[in-house]
Amino acid sequence: MADPESTDFADNVVAEPEVHIRAVKTTDLEELAQLDGQVFGDLEYPRFVLHQLFDVHLDCWQVAERPNGLLVGYSFAVPTTDGAVGWLLGLGVRKEYRRQGFGRRLTLVSMDTLRSFGVGQLRLTVDPGNFGAFDLYRKLGFVAQELVRDRLGPGEHRLVMSRNL
Repeated sequence: MADPESTDFADNVVAEPEVHIRAVKTTDLEELAQLDGQVFGDLEYPRFVLHQLFDVHLDCWQVAERPNGLLVGYSFAVPTTDGAVGWLLGLGVRKEYRRQGFGRRLTLVSMDTLRSFGVGQLRLTVDPGNFGAFDLYRKLGFVAQELVRDRLGPGEHRLVMSRNL
C-alpha cells in the first residue's frame, strides 16, 4: 500500500504538506455540502441524503483540510451489507486544489479504511468523459469493468471500475 503522504503522485505535483487528511466530523456537514455542490453541480447529494449518509456512515468519510479549516476535498467509501465489496460513492476536490495529489491521498485513506473493515474489493463509477479522474483511478490500480448507460439519469453514463484491496 502506498503511503498517502507520499509525494510520488501521478502528475508529479506535491500536495501542500499542511493539508491533512482526517476523519469527518459532524460539524463539517455544512461545508461538505457546499463542497459537494461545487464539485458535482446538479449531481450533488441532496442535503437530506448527505445528512442521512452522515448518520449511517460517519466512519466512512475522509476530508482534506487546510490549517485555516477550509475543506479542500472529501472521499466517501462504504462497504456493502455483506462486507465483501466497498463502493467509493464520492470523491471531490475543489477545482483550485485539483492535480495536487489530494484525490489520490483521499482515495488511499478510504481504501485503508475499507481494508480495516475486511473489505476485499473496491468499486466506483466515473464519468467516462472525466479523463483526469479516470487516469487517477487507473494509476491507483482500478480496472474498467463496464459502461452503464444512464446510470445516474438520462445521459449520465458511468464507467464501473474496480480493484482488489
